Amino acid sequence: MKTVVEIPYLPDPDLNPNKRLHHYGVAKARSTAKEMMGYTLKTIDLPDEPYEYASLKIEFVAKDRIRRDLDNLMASCKAYIDAFVDGGIIQDDTGIRLSHIEGHYRIEKEAKTIFTITKKNFKNES
Repeated sequence: MKTVVEIPYLPDPDLNPNKRLHHYGVAKARSTAKEMMGYTLKTIDLPDEPYEYASLKIEFVAKDRIRRDLDNLMASCKAYIDAFVDGGIIQDDTGIRLSHIEGHYRIEKEAKTIFTITKKNFKNES
């Protein structure tokens, strides 16, 4: 079983861990990202119960050729992943429960970020 969530933009640059920003600005960006993901989750079919064990694939689709580090994009998604816990898709985002996270980057006509959460039956399952 899997759940696919798509947002029509890349993560907010203010969520980038290398951005020099006052802690208030970072907190505001995290809060906004979590809130927007919460609204998005209300528009899709959610699982009846949160996945006990899961893996996560994040696809970053840019509409330009600006250079972006994949590891910074991944780190910028923390608030969105927290929203999956709050929204009831996964039980929690610890390394035991969410044991595999992968990221992909590509260029297309429209920017978006696609999160694919796949239920796993056991914590050691690939």
